[in-house]
Amino acid sequence: MKNFRILAFLCLIAACLVWAGLGYAALTPAGTVISNQAHADYKDANGNSLPRVFATPVTTLVGQVAAVDLSPPTSTKSKAKGTTVNFGAEIVNTGNGQDAYTLAVATCPGWTAVIYLDDNENGIRDAGEDTEVTATAALDPNENYWVVVQVTSPAGASNGDACDTDLTATSQFDGTVYDMGTFTYVVQDAELTVNKTVSPSGGVDPGTVLTYAIEGSNTGTATAENVIVTDPIPANTTYVANSIRVGPSGGTYGTATPQTDLADNGQVGGDTADYNISNPGKVTVFWGDAPAGDSGIIYFQVKVNANVQAGVHIENTADIDYEVGGVSQPTDNSTKAQNTVDSQPDVSITTDQSLSGDPSDEMVYPIEVCNYGNSADVIDLTVQSSQGWTWTLWLDLDLDGMVEDDGDYILTDTDGDGKVDTGSLAVGACRTILALVTIPAGSADQSQDTTLITVASSVDPTVTDSVTLITTVTAPVLNITKTVNPTGTQNPGTVLVYTITATNTGTGAATEVSVTDQIPTYTTFVAGSIHTGSTVASLAARSDAIDGDGAGYSQGVNSVVAPDGGTLSLGQNGQWIVRFSVTID
Repeated sequence: MKNFRILAFLCLIAACLVWAGLGYAALTPAGTVISNQAHADYKDANGNSLPRVFATPVTTLVGQVAAVDLSPPTSTKSKAKGTTVNFGAEIVNTGNGQDAYTLAVATCPGWTAVIYLDDNENGIRDAGEDTEVTATAALDPNENYWVVVQVTSPAGASNGDACDTDLTATSQFDGTVYDMGTFTYVVQDAELTVNKTVSPSGGVDPGTVLTYAIEGSNTGTATAENVIVTDPIPANTTYVANSIRVGPSGGTYGTATPQTDLADNGQVGGDTADYNISNPGKVTVFWGDAPAGDSGIIYFQVKVNANVQAGVHIENTADIDYEVGGVSQPTDNSTKAQNTVDSQPDVSITTDQSLSGDPSDEMVYPIEVCNYGNSADVIDLTVQSSQGWTWTLWLDLDLDGMVEDDGDYILTDTDGDGKVDTGSLAVGACRTILALVTIPAGSADQSQDTTLITVASSVDPTVTDSVTLITTVTAPVLNITKTVNPTGTQNPGTVLVYTITATNTGTGAATEVSVTDQIPTYTTFVAGSIHTGSTVASLAARSDAIDGDGAGYSQGVNSVVAPDGGTLSLGQNGQWIVRFSVTID
């Protein structure tokens, strides 16, 4: 077994143990079975391995915990008396099991409040959204449910009157668990309606450029003075420089007027917008006065950051501040624009390697498999050997580069797709895999096996990466020659000197080399004639006895045997010579 340590992988593996959640603390799902089984390995007194034995598995069942998040916790809007205001709200199951939530509203005397299902999750009540709800549907952990609370003020309300409406979401699994949002309706003669949309909508990939459109109008009877629109750049995105534009309602981004990011409001040649200056991390547009009936639209762009995890919500709401008659009014809010990040798998396997070994050697190649996508993934591994060798893939649990009984285990097919895999890997997580192969006995010297190990995402099997492992065989190639002196026709009584040369021309060591030479018929072995050595000059006399001095004459089989005890090894280009004599009878 060859020991290969990957010290550089230690920091990578440690870093991969930290995994960012989807915005809420991730609880272990209810019903999860936590299972553990111990095993032991052992050998007999002669060092022979015996079958592994297993303890009885122990299991723990995870129970359900209820939790809920209702957002926004507060919101304030202004509108004329006797009209309605829509407050969008999102209810998220932050518990660890499926739950539904009872919904209830409490508002001021003389005011009315109704909860409607927000089918398109845009925070306003659109045409056709007429379903009144008193409870959410059954929600899985981290699943959300959108509603619109429509509040109507009485016709006799006075300018400046305010009413708080409370929306409560209570767990049906555990009635003591709830969350609440408070929505404030301020009666105001200047009525600003601000809707926010995003393109593209729905699911998006990391790297996508999102274009936000904030469209507002004053449908009241008074002028909204000194209107300022501020919009924070959403988490997991980056602002696109100089992307702010303004224009009339009904226009497009392409036809709107570009604005700079500079603090040039009010300057000659300047514009009405800036980024990260008037308000850090925010787009700011100084709209000015908005008389009754005035309208317009503001655009800006952001880019979804690389490696944002799948399922993350990118949400954005604009804030609108203004005055009426020189008096500051409560901050108004636009509707919410929302995207959800789609899965974008990215897998990696490193690195290409080349090793050499003798037949029957176990070759170990440490490779690292990583999930660089934005969602958890099960990464499949396939192995293609040019020589048809049998490979085994082990998880190197303790990162010591060796296949041992210390927790290391053979990878299996955990998801039932017929392919060996890593098991579920969190975003950014890596596994150190030991690819093990035994070079088949009899493999030819300098023959090569080229093995391609390919990894593929289970989320998208077309996303792949691969490494090439080249194994070169170092095997012995033993050649043996024999000469006789003198040559040609000889008379009885002539002494013949035989020289036998064994040479290893291979790149691997030849071990336990032995030469046996039968004394020819019609000849007699010459006592004391045996010599051996690595070169002709180093030939040394050996006794005829089988006494372990390197060679001997065995009368029982009438042969010269060399060596006559122990073992002889020849490395590459190693040579061994045996010389002895016989007399022609």
